[in-house]
Amino acid sequence: MPHRVSHNQHRQQKTSQNPWMVGLLSAVLALLLLLIAGVGFVAWWGYGVVASVSDHIDRLQTQTIKPIRDQAERLGKLLKSFWPESEVTIHDDGRIDVSSEKTSHLVTYIHQFQDQLRYKDRFMGSSKKVEVRGEFRALFGFDIKKSGLKIQYAPDGKTLLCEGLKPEVLAVELIPDSLQVKTDNGWINRVSDEDITHAGRLLLQQARRGMENDVELQKMAIESFLNYLRSVTPDTSIKLH
Repeated sequence: MPHRVSHNQHRQQKTSQNPWMVGLLSAVLALLLLLIAGVGFVAWWGYGVVASVSDHIDRLQTQTIKPIRDQAERLGKLLKSFWPESEVTIHDDGRIDVSSEKTSHLVTYIHQFQDQLRYKDRFMGSSKKVEVRGEFRALFGFDIKKSGLKIQYAPDGKTLLCEGLKPEVLAVELIPDSLQVKTDNGWINRVSDEDITHAGRLLLQQARRGMENDVELQKMAIESFLNYLRSVTPDTSIKLH
């Protein structure tokens, strides 16, 4: 009678006949487990490193921002005392915004000068003349609504960056009681009060044009403001943007 081999017995015989398959499967399984464990460890280690670096950056930012903000706050108070009507806003990054609802003019330099003008009118061969002379006060500075004056500490805390320093003539004023008038009447062409008023108005316009064309005085307006900043922040350098 022939000997019959069952299915299980046949599989056991195949397995026993191929021991290298068992070893290969065991090695692959062990490698997969090792790989999974390694990925988990790397992920855990990487998270810890990222968290540590992030914490370190946060501490550095806190250590850097606070001194810069403290410096900006001290300078903001000084600017407020320099210009009482201003509104000074301090930001964490050291930026200082200067504004005002009452007036947008920040006067930084005042120049006093004299000017004169001769006005002449001729009618039917008769001439009248008006000569006016006066002392004026020119106010130079910045219109912050136009220029947007901004001052900011650089990250090093030792440099001030200034933006919006665009000087202009804010006003030209006739100093009271300084106007001198000389008149010369013609035979039929007489000097009137309107002539004197007109000559005074022309003199004021001429004085303002002279100040608007004076580039050196406008530079003085910037330099005067920078000198003030240097006096209250002696340990910083100033750069214009």
